[in-house]
Amino acid sequence: MRTTPSPENEATGTLITTGCEKVRGGDPDGGIKLLLQAHDKLGGSKNLDLCLCLGTGFLAKNTHDSALSWFKRAVGQAPANREAIAGAARAAELAGKHGVAVEYYRKLVEVEPGNQTARNYLAKHDSAGKNPRRPRIRGTSCRSGRSRPERSPRLLNSNFGPGRA
Repeated sequence: MRTTPSPENEATGTLITTGCEKVRGGDPDGGIKLLLQAHDKLGGSKNLDLCLCLGTGFLAKNTHDSALSWFKRAVGQAPANREAIAGAARAAELAGKHGVAVEYYRKLVEVEPGNQTARNYLAKHDSAGKNPRRPRIRGTSCRSGRSRPERSPRLLNSNFGPGRA
């Protein structure tokens, strides 16, 4: 048996659909206004399309922190959603949050291994796994890797150690 959607749910769905269309059609301000009305009616951001469209709208307005916030909510609802992850990565990148962007671009490569945009960003900004720094061993010189004379146990126990002439 199929239930009939309530007029309120139907109206909220229409707000989301129309808001998304406006955002995609180049009217982010008009779309965001409708989407935020839908958000208020829902009592939160429980709708994936709502979050994605708000993220896209704020991205179009160059309000990158707000866009990132909405895309993060979308990723929280659908962790493997390509659009949500890509949006979060791009918003973080444009907001200058490169550590966060790297995390999302890594997730994007997991979901979409052939994504060249993600791979290019990671090649430029992700130092993990690329030429990792060798751990510095105490008592070694940075350049040669050889022991410093003042730390060498052999020299400390010989007649040539500190305080001996």
